[in-house]
Amino acid sequence: MSRSILLLIICLGMLNLATGQKFLETSYDVRDGLPQSLITTLIEDDLGYLWLGSDGDGLTCFDGTNFKTFTQSDGLLSNVVLSLAPALKGGVWIGGEGGVSYFNGKSFKTFEFDSRIRKVFHFYDTLLCFDQNFSVTKIYDDEVYHPKIARAGVALVKEVFSRNEAEYYVITTSDQLLYHSKKGVLNIEMAPGLTLYSVHFINGKTLVITNAGTFSLDSANRPILVEPRLNYPVVLIEDGAKIIWRRNNADLDRIVMEEDQVTPRTFKIDSEHFVGLKDSEGITWIGTSNGELHKYWYSEFEKIEGINGLVTSVFKDGNTIWVGTKDEGLIVIENNVITRRLDFSDKGSNRINAIQKDNNGKIWIAADVGLAYLDQLGNPVWHTRKNGLHSDSVNDIEFDANNRAWLTFKKGNVISAFDGEKFVNFSIEDSIPPSRYYKMVYAPELKWMLVASNNSVVYIENDSVKRLSIPSYNRSVAYSISVYKKEYLVIGYAVRGIALLNLKTNEVRHYGRMVGSSTIYFTGTDAEDYIWIGHDLGIDRFNLGADLEVNEFVRFGLIHDASNRELSFRSYFVDDQEKYFGLSNGLYHFGKSFNLSDQKLHLLNVELFFGEDPIRLYSDSLSFLYQYPIAPKFPSDKNHLTFSFLKINKLDPQSVSYKYMLEGFETKWGPPTSNQKVTYSSLPPGKYVFKVLSRDKDGIWANDPLQYGFEIEKPIYQTTGFITFGIISFILLGVLFFYFRLKYQVNKVLARERFRQEENARLRKEIGRDFHDEMGNQLARIINYAGLVRLKKNDVGATLIKIEDSAKELITGTKDFIWALDPANEIISNLFVHVRDFGVRLFKDSKIDFRPSYLVTNDIKLPYGFGRQINLILKESLTNVFKHSHASYVDLIFSESEGKFVFEVNDDGVGVTEDIISQSEGGIANIAHRATKMGGSLSITNNNSGTNIKLIVECKDKP
Repeated sequence: MSRSILLLIICLGMLNLATGQKFLETSYDVRDGLPQSLITTLIEDDLGYLWLGSDGDGLTCFDGTNFKTFTQSDGLLSNVVLSLAPALKGGVWIGGEGGVSYFNGKSFKTFEFDSRIRKVFHFYDTLLCFDQNFSVTKIYDDEVYHPKIARAGVALVKEVFSRNEAEYYVITTSDQLLYHSKKGVLNIEMAPGLTLYSVHFINGKTLVITNAGTFSLDSANRPILVEPRLNYPVVLIEDGAKIIWRRNNADLDRIVMEEDQVTPRTFKIDSEHFVGLKDSEGITWIGTSNGELHKYWYSEFEKIEGINGLVTSVFKDGNTIWVGTKDEGLIVIENNVITRRLDFSDKGSNRINAIQKDNNGKIWIAADVGLAYLDQLGNPVWHTRKNGLHSDSVNDIEFDANNRAWLTFKKGNVISAFDGEKFVNFSIEDSIPPSRYYKMVYAPELKWMLVASNNSVVYIENDSVKRLSIPSYNRSVAYSISVYKKEYLVIGYAVRGIALLNLKTNEVRHYGRMVGSSTIYFTGTDAEDYIWIGHDLGIDRFNLGADLEVNEFVRFGLIHDASNRELSFRSYFVDDQEKYFGLSNGLYHFGKSFNLSDQKLHLLNVELFFGEDPIRLYSDSLSFLYQYPIAPKFPSDKNHLTFSFLKINKLDPQSVSYKYMLEGFETKWGPPTSNQKVTYSSLPPGKYVFKVLSRDKDGIWANDPLQYGFEIEKPIYQTTGFITFGIISFILLGVLFFYFRLKYQVNKVLARERFRQEENARLRKEIGRDFHDEMGNQLARIINYAGLVRLKKNDVGATLIKIEDSAKELITGTKDFIWALDPANEIISNLFVHVRDFGVRLFKDSKIDFRPSYLVTNDIKLPYGFGRQINLILKESLTNVFKHSHASYVDLIFSESEGKFVFEVNDDGVGVTEDIISQSEGGIANIAHRATKMGGSLSITNNNSGTNIKLIVECKDKP
């Protein structure tokens, strides 16, 4: 190869990196939601919204993400919009065909004129409206004041330029420059013969562009020539007239004016009309006649020219940067110039996986073809399997305090140490050992070599490999690790986001998917204690407070639309001076932020039941902008509220994050989120304040939250009046209840007493009647027997025996009557004893075996009179057995069954025949009658084994 060709190659390689592209552009059109018509005007309001007027398609608003267009069908006066101006209290004024409209974010108010309004702006509290002839109509407090007839000799207006609400400038058709203020009109004396093009207000200065150059007006409005080269009409000027945008036929030129040179750049747009705006975020907007909106801005990330492929590793030392790539080998940059490209394709692969410097200042590279260090000439000296290396595919390299190189490999459970002479291999003894290791980092405080792997994190201490115990993260795939503030380890996981481990206490903090992605490719920390994160959605930066909560957080997103899905755990370099990041399409240098202004967080809407209920009915006043109710009071059943809020960021809308809480319902702020809407349902009665915070352009949470107060009223049954009424009513009801209860109790006692008296009277009559009948019968029999004694002198003995028996029966009957009168004998057990004793006496001298059984467990007191009736029924039954049954035994049984009492007389005699019943002196016939009087049931059953008489009575315990 000739020396001239070699020199040419070297010169081509030595590219100056200062030409890196930081100025970015993109465009929007009808596919993004823009109207198709010519864009006539652009403004930015105080909240950061971008407003566009069009020649036929109405008004369009852009919030950084979405375009929304309003037309006549929405209430706009005309779809031809020629001028826009921010309203003093919020909203926007729209001048166009046939008059002016005002939009408050929810609805339009219109003012119709017989003219075409070309310019609208505020002059103090009055809106000035200039028509096609630049006659001015004024709107003050919603009242329209039409222009007076122009006087002869008054100069016609060519263009109007508003500086603020207190000043504006007019260029007349005769190229006069007039200054308007509250003091009146001042004619600014420009040089004669000048053609005046436009007036601009930049950095507190007023610039007038003419055909003779650009003049600056001093404090007394005297013109001073400041830039003779700027002597043509412009679309927009920026940075104190250093950057000029002008139409170049159908294209657009961006001209950078410096003291010694003018650098133009042409953008091919193909438009016959341009309008421009530099917004508060530092973005330049250009509207065109073909309905396109172009966006131009500076990026914090400057692309390094000459490196276009996937960058896998970066290392910087002094003024030299070593860049490892996937396909282009090793690239060396010195003093911002690419000086060398080392190609290893002859070895089988150009992929560099890691670059590191040892303690002696020597640069080492880990590659797919082995391990190498760069000698004094910058040439690689290789170590491969032939030299004892475990594998030629080296994944990472890191040095400990003894300058030993620790190596990991693409596959396998092996970590190697190299002391400059020989390699020593280590592996972990584990039931499920890692099969691949990723990034390594040395922790000098603990003298540990830490290694991320596909099976959590391991560490090497005293040449022993151990698993690092990480609560809740054991066995998780860790891609990247870095030491933070000496005692913490930042761990980036494959599917679990970010964790922070205290290496001394083993406490772990989980930051989950804070970064918007769960796959973390690299983590790094700089000298300012910022943590840098690379993931598939972009690059983020944050730091932590003393409580380890996230303090500042900035999301940079995808850089220059580069794909982050191939990021390497070593594709970054950060220190206190420089920061470089390797992406899929090259190397980027991080510089200063160009986001100049921070927009205001504002409330968009408050909805009741997702907008199904009219929320404005519950407040006496509405907000001027967006017309939501102020301090509303909702009924208790209107407790499902949705809040919508927004902070405009047209540079990177995805970087805005919020946190919110409902004071009175929640006590802590919610986690950071990108959601711009939150719903609370089933809120209990009470007073609430909805609060929402957003991060500013530096990633710091704002100090003062946006607040919105409201109240959910108590239901009527929880109000003080209702409760008082309820208490009084309850007391009255209680008094009435106790009164009527007492009255009822008294009446009940009286009724019971009357019943007892009536019952006693009835029982006395019944007892008297029974006593009369019984005693009368016995006495009559005695009298009859006495008469027989008188008449029959021979058979006196037998008659006397009958008299004696009748007397005994009389005595027994008398005892039964007396027994029945004692209330204690109404108890079942006493009744059983009485009947048992009767049976014992009755069958004592007979051949019948009397067997009484008491099976009752609930010994209750029978209703008054029941004992006597049961006693008579059982005695009658036993007497019939004694007289007629010819039985060998008789059973008397007292028992319970299903809450009822059962009284039985069983015998094994001949049974009860109809003759016996008919010959009875009324005893057996009376049994059924007595049972019926008690509400009981009586059964008499004859069978081959004798007779069963069963009486069943239902009665409750009586006190």
